[in-house]
Amino acid sequence: MRVLILYAKAGNGHYKAAEAIKEKLEETTDDTVFFEDGLEYSSKIINKLMVSGYANLTKYMPNAWGAIYSNSDTQERSTINEIAKLAHKALTIRLKRMLRQINPDIIISTHMSVSKICAYLKKKGKTEAKIITVMTDYAIHNMWVEDYKYYDKILMATDEMYEDCITYGIEQSKLRVTGIPTSSAFLQKYDRTKTLKKHGLEDKLTCLFFAGGGQGIGKSKEYFKEILEMKGDFQLMVVAGKNEKLKEKYEKLAKASNKKVVVLGYTNEVPELMNMCDFVVSKPGGLTSTECLVMNKPLLIINPIPGQEEKNAIYLTNNGVALRTYEDEPISHQINILINNKFRVNQIIEMCKHIAKPNSSQEILDIIKETSGL
Repeated sequence: MRVLILYAKAGNGHYKAAEAIKEKLEETTDDTVFFEDGLEYSSKIINKLMVSGYANLTKYMPNAWGAIYSNSDTQERSTINEIAKLAHKALTIRLKRMLRQINPDIIISTHMSVSKICAYLKKKGKTEAKIITVMTDYAIHNMWVEDYKYYDKILMATDEMYEDCITYGIEQSKLRVTGIPTSSAFLQKYDRTKTLKKHGLEDKLTCLFFAGGGQGIGKSKEYFKEILEMKGDFQLMVVAGKNEKLKEKYEKLAKASNKKVVVLGYTNEVPELMNMCDFVVSKPGGLTSTECLVMNKPLLIINPIPGQEEKNAIYLTNNGVALRTYEDEPISHQINILINNKFRVNQIIEMCKHIAKPNSSQEILDIIKETSGL
């Protein structure tokens, strides 16, 4: 069987989810797997506008992105929806050529725009491949599901999303609650003491702080300063990603603190670091949130992007697996809960165990086989 996995670089989570599916397929099957950025095979100009536009809006004008997200989340005609439809049609030409060359039996997409492009091509008879779309957040959006007639399966994170899809009018046979796929690395066991020692940390309460990588996280530096000024015997591991300037800023702040702080740039050790820590401070991206769930780590949410991350934050806090700090309150209030309230922390861990879906990739593999008829 020829399986084409498509993602997009507009947000790292879509890529990581696609990579987890690829990893499971290659580990357990002899299928021929193709792994491609779906927007790279479209108009280069429109692709750049979509990827760069998303990055710049979420970084510099998050409320504008939130307005676009909300305006397009409707079954009614809207200006944003009409513009999006025109853009997706313009993106089909090169992707159509790629589909002709690969001739996949199944297409798996982890990005709403890529899914829509594939649906359009199927509608026009340009591909006969089965299409599986994998939603990578904790709430549905109109653009994920409006082309459901051309999808063979729609996979989602939660039972609430399933109910929303039913209300939307999608037949049950297309819908499956699988969770969001994560790498098998998050299911492995690690030696916490060994990881602490490797990074020069002590065997005590540890906070893992995701500083935002390439885009940064709004007020993250202010939050970090406040955490450094807190009383209490705990230490921090900071992951700044590929943003070297951001890394330097955090290192400078750390040097002025009495707390033990280690600042990393880009790292492939996130599973080991999550295993090592007692709680995580991060924005609620779909994949980071899922990784915390799978590893049963309390998450303190900061600065969710209006739109999908805001909805993720609502789901996670409503289900008792995360705390959240708001712009008008000190982050220390929530940090103190995670440090001092063992009862609350244990509740969060138990709820993580209750709603996590650690076997998502295997379930998706089973659905791929089922959909292909093999």
